[in-house]
Amino acid sequence: MKRPALLLALALAISGAVEAEVNDLERFDLGTDCAPLVLIVEDLDPHAEKIGLARDAIRLAGESRLRAARIYNPEPYGTPYLYVRIGVGSVAHFVTVQLGKEVIDIATGLHGLADTWESGRYGTHGGGSDVILASLARILDRFIADYLRVNESACSP
Repeated sequence: MKRPALLLALALAISGAVEAEVNDLERFDLGTDCAPLVLIVEDLDPHAEKIGLARDAIRLAGESRLRAARIYNPEPYGTPYLYVRIGVGSVAHFVTVQLGKEVIDIATGLHGLADTWESGRYGTHGGGSDVILASLARILDRFIADYLRVNESACSP
């Protein structure tokens, strides 16, 4: 076998192995046929303002990552959506990100919205917003990597 043919066969075998790593649960959780995502950021509680955390900074962090991955939908509402919730207390915080999409109940045939994927982090903020935004960035980076992997065939040009 000539070298180019061998390399092509190897590349196809590797891509098939990667494709096979996506299981049915991952497809349910993250599969959307690479639909662009509406970003929804929940209103913040009063403690957030005290440490300099603004809803616009959260939106910018999410939007820039989704745009870079080419999976951002600028509409204010719709599905699928990525929902960001951040709670700030006097010393602690939590960050939660959820993917919501339309699902169908097989038994009844009814359609509805459901959160099919969620990730979160808890910690202390030390009186500043940087650690909270860094937590959000880590969650979004992991989400985008998994989302693109699961939807790889639909996301490819």
